Amino acid sequence: MKYTALLLGLVLLLAGCFPSSCRREEPTALLPSDSLSRRVAATVPFDTLRLLWMASASETLPLKRPRSVQLGPDGLLYVSDAERHFLAVLDTTGALRDTLRPAGVRYPYLAGFRGDTLVVLAPEARQLVLIAERRVLRRLPLPDELPDRALLYAAATPDGYFVKAVREGQGGVLVQLDRQGRVVRRQKLPEPYWRYAGFVRPRGEVLLSLAGFRPVIDRWWPDGRLDTLALVGFDSPMLARSRAFLVGEVHEAPLLTSSAVPVDSLLFVLNLRPGWVQIDVYGLRDGRLRHRLIPPEQRLNRRFYPHDLAVACRDASCLLVVVLNDPEPRIVAYRWDRPGNSAAP
Repeated sequence: MKYTALLLGLVLLLAGCFPSSCRREEPTALLPSDSLSRRVAATVPFDTLRLLWMASASETLPLKRPRSVQLGPDGLLYVSDAERHFLAVLDTTGALRDTLRPAGVRYPYLAGFRGDTLVVLAPEARQLVLIAERRVLRRLPLPDELPDRALLYAAATPDGYFVKAVREGQGGVLVQLDRQGRVVRRQKLPEPYWRYAGFVRPRGEVLLSLAGFRPVIDRWWPDGRLDTLALVGFDSPMLARSRAFLVGEVHEAPLLTSSAVPVDSLLFVLNLRPGWVQIDVYGLRDGRLRHRLIPPEQRLNRRFYPHDLAVACRDASCLLVVVLNDPEPRIVAYRWDRPGNSAAP
């Protein structure tokens, strides 16, 4: 039941802190970089999203803990449920098209697509599972060199796959695999392991490695370089707790973001706030905040946490889909009408 325990741990992380680190008197001091980001954020007005539709748990859509979401090349929306162990397929109006329950796939996480083939990470089985036309085409075992009992993240590309594994006491590793699942190259990630916990997102030949506990994005380049892009303008009520953790005043790092998606020259980031949906939009070249997006109405509920984000942009508007628990699981779609120059690099 190791992944059950791991899942419960992630739920606690999503709550902002562990009980051992939560204090009645919250810290207020910020790191200099976070203080600068807060000042930058104050200059960026909020844009209002338009609610398109909402899909809640039902008999035909038995959501319990939707954890990852992606838009497929077929124009459909794919959602994985990490507690009910199934995949839901919806159209862009929110209507359910299909449910998939591939054998042996527990705690599924969507890794993306290779052509019209869906790739799913099965962390308990340590496999990448390739699915097309409701059939499992292939199961690729993850490399033995990845640490046991690690947090695993994966992404598919036209030429293969990227996998990240992080574990306390061992740091982590990024590996690139070819289409047959063989290791092409690797990059060691040093301790602390939490610094590298987060999804991986390919953008062309560059891998974006998300860091949920600090407002940065790591980039792994084809020539082997690993560098870091700071998200200038990221603001969160948890930044003071983040500093307190780094200086040893509290014992657990607060989770600042659970997901981000690159689209063209922009990066859409889920800014985690209890009871609140906020999506920040940054330039991918400079990491600077461009827009802050919020729904027209929000119900404050401290058990409300977004988990993942999917984005597709066309012409002057974008479709944004968020999976969350509030505390009931839901899938929510919004439309953002972009200003004319928002996609400029």
